[in-house]
Amino acid sequence: MKAIRSFLKHNAWCRDLCVVIMLMTLAVTLALLVLYTVPFELPAP
Repeated sequence: MKAIRSFLKHNAWCRDLCVVIMLMTLAVTLALLVLYTVPFELPAP
């Protein structure tokens, strides 16, 4: 019983970590897409 509970707890932690990694990967991919889509010719300061 204790082992099952600890396993579930570990599983939830792992799931949260996976979600965070997935979101971060998605954010990075979107940022790269935007960078490559928007022209690099920025007005000089």
